[in-house]
Amino acid sequence: VNLGGALPAAARSRLGKLLPAPANDPLEPPDRVALDYTLLHGLGVVEIDEGEGWLEPERAERLLQLPHETQASQWIRAWMTLRLWQDGIGGVPDRDDRDESTRIDPGALRTARQLLAWALTRVAHSRNDWLDLETFLLDLYAAGGERGLSFYWHDYAWRPRLSGPAAKDKLPGGPKRSRAFWLDDAGTWAANALLSTLVYLGVVERGRSGGARTERWCFRLTEIGRAVFGAPEIEAPKPSGSVKCLTVQPSHEVLLYLDAADGQAVTMLGRI
Repeated sequence: VNLGGALPAAARSRLGKLLPAPANDPLEPPDRVALDYTLLHGLGVVEIDEGEGWLEPERAERLLQLPHETQASQWIRAWMTLRLWQDGIGGVPDRDDRDESTRIDPGALRTARQLLAWALTRVAHSRNDWLDLETFLLDLYAAGGERGLSFYWHDYAWRPRLSGPAAKDKLPGGPKRSRAFWLDDAGTWAANALLSTLVYLGVVERGRSGGARTERWCFRLTEIGRAVFGAPEIEAPKPSGSVKCLTVQPSHEVLLYLDAADGQAVTMLGRI
């Protein structure tokens, strides 16, 4: 694997030929192989060590035997942590460049995914009506503002035809101009995440309304999506005794075995 654990381009190309994506569909997640691979890595089904990656068949088998709703919940939790695949962009290198950006800042993107998931929990606890995409994005902006979901990127695989950013350059400085530029930037990322990534993961259904000139995108949660985002908050049961889940290598690397670690250990080490 490449630096950071990503699959080399040649391997992605070979795997992509096994399940080819529909041609010229901007709503298909870019680089689906990288998305699937990074999700499996985030779930602990793929392990990486010093330039090599491998599949853990027993973990894969346990994951695939879970009920559909539980599997989808695991996918979404892993998606919120992805660093090497970004919505609307595809596979990205594990590095940043001050002069020429190679990806959205992973910390800012993780915050954005968490905010989007939070907004979808509100949708899950309401009537399952079709929601207008642009109206939803404006509500998301009103709830979080530029500070909540904010980054600078323009090269997205899909750019929806939104009415807000149409004349953004002609607007005077103020809230309306800031909102229009947000829709054209972070709002476009959210549109790609909703109508591309989350549709691919089976938790969102997309649709369209209006004619050719007045076309507007809309969406709603699938039944699995409502089960995932509408699940009640529950406290994880605490294990009766301590379980060994850490191994310290001679090279001072620390390995955490997710199948043996409890939530408290994972959370603490994740913060570190």
